[in-house]
Amino acid sequence: MKTPEIITLSVAVLAAVASIAAAAIAARAARAGSRNTSTATRLAPIETARHNAQRTAYAEALTALYAHLVKTGSALPPATELEEAARAETEGGPPLDGPTVQNWRRRINDANDPDPVRLALAVVRLEGPGHIADDAKRVEEALEQLDAALRDCGTLFAEEGQPLHEAETQEPGTCATRHRALRRQVGVFTAKASAYLNSNPTDQAAAT
Repeated sequence: MKTPEIITLSVAVLAAVASIAAAAIAARAARAGSRNTSTATRLAPIETARHNAQRTAYAEALTALYAHLVKTGSALPPATELEEAARAETEGGPPLDGPTVQNWRRRINDANDPDPVRLALAVVRLEGPGHIADDAKRVEEALEQLDAALRDCGTLFAEEGQPLHEAETQEPGTCATRHRALRRQVGVFTAKASAYLNSNPTDQAAAT
């Protein structure tokens, strides 16, 4: 049978062991917390710089896109006229007035300059994150489709009075349809970029 002294000593030893274990756990937790705080402190400037770079890239892309939409929008009336005139000529319609055609072509070609937009979208795709880069790619695809349609219109008649090229003409309204498609994609990109930039850091990290 254990004496009261042994029982008292055993309780004391157990209490001491428990105290040591608790202290060790607390120390480990403190070290982990310190490391996390230190890591967060080190990463905060990096994340801030990255966030600012993304914001700048998105803003520059949207500025270029909306400027391009305005410029190409001004080219839609002559583009539609050319599309309809080309279709009429292939169906045996009367020849077009040469100076008028050249004016239409010049207005289209002067308005269509997608290279600055391509560059801005490339920066967005580089900065990310992935889902924003994917949206930028879809915007770029719509941009290329509009560019192709406008280029087709701009080369329908090579010289004043020259007959229409033998290549098939595009449907009247193609340029306008592709312009609307680009505008829709820009709207989607704008909404998603805004949502990402205004989300909390945890959500941004999960989206990266």
